[in-house]
Amino acid sequence: MENTNHSPNHDLSSTILRLPCYEPAGRHITLDGEALTRNTLLTGAIGSGKTSTLNHVLQQLIHFRASDAESKLGLIVFDFKRDGSAGRVRQWAESAGRAQDVEVLDETSNTRLELFEGLDSLEDLETIVEALCASAPKEGYENKYWECARQKRLTTALGLYRLVHEGPLYGPEVLSFIQDFLGLNTSGGSYRDANSKEFRLFDGLFKAIPDSTPEQLRVEVDAIESGLNEFKDLDCRTASNEVSTITNFLSLFTGPSKYKYLGGKKKKVIRVKEVIESGKILVVSIPALRQPSLAASLGRLIKSRFYAALQERELSYDTPGRLAGIIMDEYPLVATGGASAQSDVTQLQAMRSMRGFAIAATQGFEALRRVLGSSESTALLAQIDQHFIFQSKEAAVADFTEALWGDRYQERRVAGLDGAESKESAVYSSGIESSRQKTVIQRRPRVGLKELACLQPGEAWVWTPSTHNSVKPYWMVPLHTAASPYKGEVVDASATSQAWEAKLRSEALPRERKRKRSREAPVDLDDEGVYNSDSDSEFDSSWEDVPW
Repeated sequence: MENTNHSPNHDLSSTILRLPCYEPAGRHITLDGEALTRNTLLTGAIGSGKTSTLNHVLQQLIHFRASDAESKLGLIVFDFKRDGSAGRVRQWAESAGRAQDVEVLDETSNTRLELFEGLDSLEDLETIVEALCASAPKEGYENKYWECARQKRLTTALGLYRLVHEGPLYGPEVLSFIQDFLGLNTSGGSYRDANSKEFRLFDGLFKAIPDSTPEQLRVEVDAIESGLNEFKDLDCRTASNEVSTITNFLSLFTGPSKYKYLGGKKKKVIRVKEVIESGKILVVSIPALRQPSLAASLGRLIKSRFYAALQERELSYDTPGRLAGIIMDEYPLVATGGASAQSDVTQLQAMRSMRGFAIAATQGFEALRRVLGSSESTALLAQIDQHFIFQSKEAAVADFTEALWGDRYQERRVAGLDGAESKESAVYSSGIESSRQKTVIQRRPRVGLKELACLQPGEAWVWTPSTHNSVKPYWMVPLHTAASPYKGEVVDASATSQAWEAKLRSEALPRERKRKRSREAPVDLDDEGVYNSDSDSEFDSSWEDVPW
């Protein structure tokens, strides 16, 4: 029997993207919801047309069912090039009636990312610490010991903080507590010192826990206590190495440049979960060329929260949930490997069931291999169904297209000795056999390195459910939009960093050194009443000491 309560959200066959083409004339590349949830990758060299194609994609995603509060898409957009994406997104959202849905995270906006979001109880410790550690660059196998030690110490420190502090967390305060735990900021003694007031405080807390505490909570508290005692009993050399390792990790999130994105108690906290639940559009705008480590660490952290929010959804036939996607230009910068729950290989294959999708862009596969390794890059590409291969001279990309589009065979007559065969060809007789002529059937790639290198900007070999049998590339119409520049929040000129620095210098630092003139020495003024220093002949040449 047909279900009369069919929700439009169930219809993944609806066309969401329709990209126009110059060639073939009049054709469009279409992607429906089913195709989107199988993920998309755009690959090509600089200037090959990836960004202009992404502009088309992003514009149509913003407009899809924009007036339907239950079906409009939730989107996270990484703007690491700072090429005006934030302004374009605002412009498109306004034209679609979604201006109120846009939130921008950059160094000037009145928003911030809470570094320890989701740490509501001790049960959340493991998940939060794993997500934080996954945001760091991948380390080699020889550093596994220190990586595990770092994870244990962070778990202990965050567990202690959650035990003694109630209410919402504020990242800079938690980071300061962790530094205290490591013995970096503590004035009353290190936490490793059994006689310090800090250690005695927590030791008393553990002893005061009643026997009636629920078993699960007791296990978690015992693990924190064990971690604290283990840290206390470390020898000086091992402890010093661990502290050094953790401080290097914390440097990803501490410092003035990071504070612009993570600090400010009065700023609005951006919650990735709300982007999915309410159909928001979050633009993460970080200048990756100037601050690559910041863009990489915050990008991975936001991506892991996107994955977690998808997996927390409780979907059913009656409540299928809206589609939600993450758009990642310069994808290798935020690619996450490993065997953790935040690994892209793990998550991309599970996103479809939770109605999530990823659209990423990269200049080539070698950049992915540097981050993830060869085998993991191959596994990652297997989780992506749509490929737009733009102009490229990279052998790894050519090998991939050969595997997708296969071979073609070409016959030609060549001169050669009898029975001579090439390693790349098969030699067959051609009717009347000549001692000097053979018909050679050669294997040649349908889309190889030569075909990729000759593509024009905007021209791409496209592999989608509707185009994978194409015998020639698609030349897509570019979308170059003159977006209104986005400069963040309107800031009072007197509140800028330069104005505050000038005020600090004028009020806190000593005034300009002045010469001590004799009281009897006359003050020489020119015709306009301005002091003439050239005519001052008698003065005390001593200078005031300035306490810098």
